[in-house]
Amino acid sequence: MSSNLTPSASLFNAATTGPLVREVQRHLCQWTLQPIATLLAEEATAKLGGTVEIDVMGPLQAFDAGGSARAFATLVQGLAMATEARRQAPWGGVMGSDRPPLIINRTE
Repeated sequence: MSSNLTPSASLFNAATTGPLVREVQRHLCQWTLQPIATLLAEEATAKLGGTVEIDVMGPLQAFDAGGSARAFATLVQGLAMATEARRQAPWGGVMGSDRPPLIINRTE
């Protein structure tokens, strides 16, 4: 099999993973289902007289809760590492009086 498979063709590969399945679901919703839902909403709005909205992308975000949690954990870990690096800075990492003086040499 070629390595340049589309997401939908890759879905049938034996090595398919969860992130790939979610990507296929996103493609299906974005390129096929949402345009149909928009047409249905326009038709329903015209016939019912009130505003009708059909969103198929919003509920799809709940499937990627694991990815969101991993991204958040990465941000927290990066913040913890930055905080530790700041504590180990030569001036103690405190932005205040114990910070080394800023020396500007001016020649006028």
